[in-house]
Amino acid sequence: MKFNISIIIILLFQGSIGNIIPIMNYFDEFLIIILVIRILFMMMKRKNVKISKNHLVIIFFICLYLTVGIVSNMNSKFLVEFKAYLSSGILSMKFVIIFILSSMAFKDMKVNFEYLKLFYRFLNIILNIYGVLLIINIPTNIFKSWGIRYGIITTVSAGFSHPAELDFLAISIMVIQTFLIEVLKKDKKKYIFIYFKVLIIIILTGRIKSIAFFVLFVTIVGISNYRKKLTKKQLILPIFIILYIAKERIISELLEINSVRGTLLTTGIKIAKDYFPIGSGFGTFGSDTSRKIYSPIYFIYEINKKYGLSRKWPAYITDSHWASIIGETGVIGTSIYICILYLISKQIFENGKKFINKISICSLWVYGLMSSISDTILISYRGVALIVITNFIMAIVNNIEKLEEE
Repeated sequence: MKFNISIIIILLFQGSIGNIIPIMNYFDEFLIIILVIRILFMMMKRKNVKISKNHLVIIFFICLYLTVGIVSNMNSKFLVEFKAYLSSGILSMKFVIIFILSSMAFKDMKVNFEYLKLFYRFLNIILNIYGVLLIINIPTNIFKSWGIRYGIITTVSAGFSHPAELDFLAISIMVIQTFLIEVLKKDKKKYIFIYFKVLIIIILTGRIKSIAFFVLFVTIVGISNYRKKLTKKQLILPIFIILYIAKERIISELLEINSVRGTLLTTGIKIAKDYFPIGSGFGTFGSDTSRKIYSPIYFIYEINKKYGLSRKWPAYITDSHWASIIGETGVIGTSIYICILYLISKQIFENGKKFINKISICSLWVYGLMSSISDTILISYRGVALIVITNFIMAIVNNIEKLEEE
């Protein structure tokens, strides 16, 4: 369990540590090798390491997805370097590969409540530190400003590379602490203090999707204290509030053609039509590779002069994850990608008998899917982190529920 908790802590702070130790920016990629080695050691010790049928199906779809992308690259010839487009395709599947590996590595994890108590205290300290620092920052401006949002909020990243990374830290801690309060049988009034500190952080990072998720999560956890099941009627009010909070952001970011994300999405759809049915290939549009090896696609579709999408300043090229999937892999690749997400969701949602346990298992994955609409969360280190945390919680829940049945 120490090993698993250590991985989670490093992943949560990767965006901050990487600014000091650059090689740590690749920790989420090194994790694939680390997990493979751990699984091999488990097999050498004759531990029960099995790959499920669901994982085998996911592996099949990963291979199919990569094949579609590679064939598309060979067909379009926008990126001819095999190593470049293959690595781009594999990196887009990084969180899926780690989902399978961490599921196998965590499956028979022994639950050590003393380690969980230490983890709980550590996360509380982190929340307290960031909460205090961000409040102090309001009058002092000790942290770099990332601009003004909603007319009044000066957004900050507090040592992370982007406010979204600090925001993810807060949301992750909220989910983990909610789970640990239940597992460690702590006073549920502690929810209030944790949620208050998390709310301060996500407000000062200015991420509307996180505020919306916070409202949904807190509402569902509140209902879980009084009911064993959640009805559709009980979800109507929080969903209405979420849509009201997020409506302007959704319109400005996705539906306005002149916005960067709107431009990327509409262009991605055009590419999928023009290069039907398998798109333009890995590393050619909306991906990190297409930014580093500036893709001719941006010239062809005349978006190379748009702010944030130019060769000289391509900072916003990776801002729309789904635009990249649609453009690079077309109708077939996007369909396969959705199938993979469905299979992961199916496995996650099937776990946890208690309502609060199910919430804890599913929440970060739901947050990742929500955020992927206007963020690259799934293909960044945050996507790996949320997958590892989800599998960690899932393993603990399954082991505890087995012991309760015995």
